[in-house]
Amino acid sequence: MAYRALYRLYRPQVFDEVVGQKYIIQTIKNAIKNERIAHAYLLTGPRGTGKTTIAKLIAKGINCTGRGEKPCGNCENCQAIAEGIHPDVIEIDAASNNSVDEVRELIEKVKYAPIQGKYKVYIIDEVHMMTPSAFNALLKTLEEPPINVIFILATTEVHKVLPTIISRCQRFDFGRISNVDIEKRIKIILEKEKINYEPKVVSLVSTLADGGVRDAIGILDQTIAYAGDNLTEQHVRDIYGVLSTEEAISFIDIFNQGEIDRALKVVDDFDQKGIDLVRLTNLLINILKEIIIYNKTGNTEILKIINREQAQKLNLKIDSKTALAYIDILLEANNNYRRVHTAKAYFELAVLKLCNCESKGEFFVVDKNIEIEKLGNKEEESFVEKNHEEQPVEDKKVEKQEKEIEKKEEEAVVDESQKETENTLLDGKTTLLDEKSENNLQKSEDFIENEQKMSDEQINDDEDQKLESEKSKQKEITEEEAINYMLQATKEDLSFIRGRWSLINNYTSKPNYNRAASLLLDSGPIAAGPKGIIIAFDFKPRADSINRKENYYVIKDFLTELLGGDYCFMGVAQNDFQLLKLHYIDKMKSQTLPQPYLIVDRYSREEVENHEPAPIDEKLELGRRIFGSLIEIEEE
Repeated sequence: MAYRALYRLYRPQVFDEVVGQKYIIQTIKNAIKNERIAHAYLLTGPRGTGKTTIAKLIAKGINCTGRGEKPCGNCENCQAIAEGIHPDVIEIDAASNNSVDEVRELIEKVKYAPIQGKYKVYIIDEVHMMTPSAFNALLKTLEEPPINVIFILATTEVHKVLPTIISRCQRFDFGRISNVDIEKRIKIILEKEKINYEPKVVSLVSTLADGGVRDAIGILDQTIAYAGDNLTEQHVRDIYGVLSTEEAISFIDIFNQGEIDRALKVVDDFDQKGIDLVRLTNLLINILKEIIIYNKTGNTEILKIINREQAQKLNLKIDSKTALAYIDILLEANNNYRRVHTAKAYFELAVLKLCNCESKGEFFVVDKNIEIEKLGNKEEESFVEKNHEEQPVEDKKVEKQEKEIEKKEEEAVVDESQKETENTLLDGKTTLLDEKSENNLQKSEDFIENEQKMSDEQINDDEDQKLESEKSKQKEITEEEAINYMLQATKEDLSFIRGRWSLINNYTSKPNYNRAASLLLDSGPIAAGPKGIIIAFDFKPRADSINRKENYYVIKDFLTELLGGDYCFMGVAQNDFQLLKLHYIDKMKSQTLPQPYLIVDRYSREEVENHEPAPIDEKLELGRRIFGSLIEIEEE
């Protein structure tokens, strides 16, 4: 007997053997059982998801003469349909029978009664290939066919079918089959064929099938032909040019470091080995997508490609913003492969873009004893769960001034007509914020130089000195202190604290805690252990505000209320933490990480109680000098 392909040999013969599509199957089974058969069905969905199989099962079910559930698969009609020799089940390929004359010939045959079964069934595959004229010729017959005739139309591109055809049919939309269901089907076939296999073979084949059972069985059939009775994961990769996840992660690491020479050499190696670059592009996109998922959730149970160890490793190197930038580049390449003669040329261009991705920016250290460095890395975004609600009005202290100053600085770039006012604002800004990028520093120096030329009556040097004096009393956060927090951080503590952090908004209306809650708005825990939390903000002035002596125990007492434990904390800007993270990784690689020591409060309560903040009148005077009529006084 001639060899039959596995997908034909193991085509489902009854509804219970069909993989997936349970709602469609149940609907059709009920229709057959209750004899509520529609005169026309339209089956649409991706290839290999069971459209033709369901069409044949409908034909079997309505013509089955066996007892019990239909189709039985054993009666004369069921067997004849399975073998493709039943006179009343006519399969038509619309791709090659799409003319008006052929449709008219079909309409003439429809008039004749069934020969062997109860119904005559016309299965028209790839119906979207029919011409408009052929569709129009079929319209009347499709709307009012003879009582013993059923039309079943199948298509992968339903948008090409005329709306007038669709409206005359009962439509079923087939979805892609889940990998779990495909794996079950593959295991059944391997066991029946008595083939030995590695467990990873099944998962790899189901992934390559992309939701199509027929494709999965076809891949399996080809692998068996190549490897014989003992299948390994490498056999599948050799045939289909698929990289392993570990190799793809190594490649991501290369272009993330900007190593162009090495990246292009690896691409040449891929080409020599016959790696499918289109599949590789999709694999890279999916890995980067899972990096974002892990960055945002910290949950490895929902990851399908990378494991916990790989996710943690990638999380230390790539943040969400950079991963999204990489995905955009790869998606653009994927969309353009069809336009070029060879995918390699366009993939190489994509790799060059990846190595020179513009999302790599500048970051600054927290410890001021360390020199400012420009690093080809990414802005930290993944560790902070942002809260975009508006900050309450009750917090009328330094953070309000800093936000208004930030607004004013942006306006200064746009509105040249208000230069003199902006100069004053930027001068105040330089006393409140730490180092900025080189361009902004140059602008600030120009403004300061202009300010120095103004008369002494326009500048209140005493106020600036008071602010500097107040700032000098604060204890600066050092890299050593931050790394000690990171050494003692755990995923479990961070997960718990992140879960509670979303409740901060509920405290903004509570008199005892509204000040602390307001200070912590737009922040998020970025590292946490049993005793210490690193809290990240988008802007450094916001981080500095919670580190101030007068705010320390306001925040600490609030965290005790929120989290139910005694926690120390420090506030950092996202950019600063990114650089700290890089230093931490360098120390870890060089095995020079210090031993963790006990985390203690940065200030004693006695020290804070004896601390005298600037009088409120002086602060209001400073606000009036900076903002003029913008500042409003509200009674608490």
